[in-house]
Amino acid sequence: MAIAREVRAARRCAFCAERRAALSPTAVSGAHDAATDLRPAIVDAVHRVVTDPGRLSRRFADEVIAAVSDARLVELVGVVCTVMLIDGFARTIGADAPPLPEPVAGDPSRLRPTEAVDEGFLGERT
Repeated sequence: MAIAREVRAARRCAFCAERRAALSPTAVSGAHDAATDLRPAIVDAVHRVVTDPGRLSRRFADEVIAAVSDARLVELVGVVCTVMLIDGFARTIGADAPPLPEPVAGDPSRLRPTEAVDEGFLGERT
């Protein structure tokens, strides 16, 4: 739910707007208008995926993976995309974004599918 809250905060983040207007996303320094107490690396990754997906790179992915793990990056992107689709549909039909559900208690399974492998960035083997 924290990632979902960050998706919504990213749309109003002044730092993201400044970064998006810059020639390179790394040319601007500052802090995100975070809505949660998630680690800065996670907040940055969520905000980048939401506000500047066209300039994501293998370097970006490698930095996020180093900070949180490849599995958490996959989960992060999945949550970001899901929230963006739901909120985008709501905007399209003129409705408010639905309220976020309450988190469900319990620990994640942390089971990694055996077929989950790194196939490289954009299909290129690394």
